[in-house]
Amino acid sequence: MPDPGLPKCSIVQEISGACGDLDTFIPHVIGAMTVAGLAPAGVLFGFAAFLIGRGLFYGLPLPVQPMKAISAVILTGGLRPGEVAAAGMMIGIVLLVLGITGWISKLARAIPQSVSAGLQLGLGILIGVLGFKLIQQNPWLGFGSLVLLFALTRIPRCPAAPLTLMAAIVVGWATGNTASTPDFPTADGPPARAP
Repeated sequence: MPDPGLPKCSIVQEISGACGDLDTFIPHVIGAMTVAGLAPAGVLFGFAAFLIGRGLFYGLPLPVQPMKAISAVILTGGLRPGEVAAAGMMIGIVLLVLGITGWISKLARAIPQSVSAGLQLGLGILIGVLGFKLIQQNPWLGFGSLVLLFALTRIPRCPAAPLTLMAAIVVGWATGNTASTPDFPTADGPPARAP
């Protein structure tokens, strides 16, 4: 029997909570798979395996987020799959060593907050510029998605980003706009174009 002292949660709130991490996860992962050519099965299996493993270890489901800095560099600078794998392994080793030795807290205190904020701001600006370039390639779908996103954020506890992404995908498929691939920079030089 539920505890009467706990607040009652609606279905919408439960769905919103379940989709909370998807706002960050889906855009970064889909963008990384599209731009870097990462295999969807491998990427999604990796996240699923670590999500299940962390849930079993801690006894509750914890989010496994993509490294936003790496995915931002993939989207804006164009990394090959091997470079992405190498970056992931190097960061994993560094974080493992820092966590085991306890240096991670010392390092966090030694690095000024302004450095972290500056990196986040720079990557955010690069992703924003890329987003506006994509909107220019298909203005009605881009601006329509932007309007829908802002409208959904006005609804409390609404999973705005996943709903907007799903709506954009459906509209893109329905109108046949999925064939056009945007010009992304690649590690080999000039932007790659779809044949």
